[in-house]
Amino acid sequence: MSEQSNRFSITRWDAFSLVIPAIALSPLLYSQGTFLWGKQHLQFFPLAIAAVCYFFATEWDPAVAVEPRKQAYAKILSWLVMALVAVSSLLYSSWLAHATMVIALFTWALGRVGNLSLLRLIGICGLVAITIPFPFGGDHALIEWLQKASSLACSRMMDVLGIVHVRSGNIMEITAKPLFVEEACSGVDSQYALMAVAGVLLLIGRASLWVSIATIVTVPIWAILGNILRIFAIVLGLEYWNLDLSEGTKHMLLGLVCFSMAAWAHWSSVQFLNYLETFRIPLQPSVGPSMRDDSAESCRIQGYPGPFLFPLCCSLILFAPVGWFLIIGNETHNAIPIIEEEVVARFPGRDANFSKGFGNYVGFETQTRSRGDFQGQYSRCWAFATDRGSETISLDMPFRGWHPLWICYQSGGWDLVSSELVSVENEASALAWPVYEALLANEFGEHAVLYFVLFDRNGEPYRHEGTRLFRAQRNRQYRTLYQEVVALAKRLQGDTLPLTFQLQMLAKSGSPYTHAELIGLRERFVAMRDRAMKEFYPALQSMPEAVR
Repeated sequence: MSEQSNRFSITRWDAFSLVIPAIALSPLLYSQGTFLWGKQHLQFFPLAIAAVCYFFATEWDPAVAVEPRKQAYAKILSWLVMALVAVSSLLYSSWLAHATMVIALFTWALGRVGNLSLLRLIGICGLVAITIPFPFGGDHALIEWLQKASSLACSRMMDVLGIVHVRSGNIMEITAKPLFVEEACSGVDSQYALMAVAGVLLLIGRASLWVSIATIVTVPIWAILGNILRIFAIVLGLEYWNLDLSEGTKHMLLGLVCFSMAAWAHWSSVQFLNYLETFRIPLQPSVGPSMRDDSAESCRIQGYPGPFLFPLCCSLILFAPVGWFLIIGNETHNAIPIIEEEVVARFPGRDANFSKGFGNYVGFETQTRSRGDFQGQYSRCWAFATDRGSETISLDMPFRGWHPLWICYQSGGWDLVSSELVSVENEASALAWPVYEALLANEFGEHAVLYFVLFDRNGEPYRHEGTRLFRAQRNRQYRTLYQEVVALAKRLQGDTLPLTFQLQMLAKSGSPYTHAELIGLRERFVAMRDRAMKEFYPALQSMPEAVR
């Protein structure tokens, strides 16, 4: 066969196994990249991609033929990739698109790179596989577990040194200030990054299979220890030297130092495992002499794909323009606006009438967060002490549509016992004002009841159950490509999720609430809500039109 025919065959394999999936999934991959960049523990993904390119560029020898057995496996996987591309596009799932491209990269390498063993190909492609978030909220569950583990371990170390403190979930109060072990400080950052570093070191050192497995398994141990060191260093700085390492540049530098120490300790453990490897009987190389063949036939993937199937696969590229249309449209119409501080100051504050009659008044504060924070940019909070425990009223803003408030409390160390939409007895407007109730508990035996409602800038209740988003999520986790197109078309016509505000009440106690007490709390919340809306109305009406 001629050299020109061989090049065409290789080029067609590259397009079929890698280029076509990349183009077809490009809008979903862009969305996934934006999501990963917004997660601090996944922001290393460009470095992982660069590392993969480096290893292929320095280790791949195009002159070595691919074994027929590997070619057969590559052909089978390539059709799986094409099916996953179609499913990812139709479901409009950026997570599935991410996983599909990792499989596509491995499929391309399996049918194209002949001088590297199967284990080495898995290791190189595994660097980008590390950047795939856990599905079905697994990331959130991991963060919660790491937050609790780090908080508990640090508390035990403080007990050993006799540092007086009170730990409530993921919040540790010491004399200087309360410390919240938030997502960024939970250890999930170092967990993913250290996994990537371990992968690179294993590839550079060409570690054996059992050393590689042992190294990957021990990553969580060193990551957690490094993170506990960072949290404990913050506590020691505040307790003994009046040095606040919990924020700013000092906090960032402390994180880098602790991560470097954890990476060094982990590398030392890898070296120890390599030392133990020298006592084993030397094994035969997993790959024999290179299958070199200068003929063009040796590098050719036998007539694959056929001339009739190739145009069919190219038709998947038609998904790309629709996806880019959705991305541009959604970025234009879904931004959460900024509310200026003077606008927030127009809402009732310390002397609000609706907050009276809740118990002994403890205090009032306005909390400020970053724009787009899932707890809202601003919160105005009223705290009370009661015979049963404590109660807090909070006005949070701004949001876009509806969100499950209990997730915020779960990140603070509370466990969700139950959540439901409840109706309030003896209230004619219960259907118009849905009240959401969540029962919470923590490891210290504390119990809490959370009530909240959402309303728009006109003071009207926002009912999540009547939205397209709820109807789509009720039957499936992801909206399909067709549902996304229809939803965006309606938003372009002015049917967008409204700017919303949230009014919540949290009651805490050392024992569970009875059914009668829950009924009483619901009635008190509804009465407070009605009084609060009358006081909120002037501030809502005076809000600038630019805040939408």
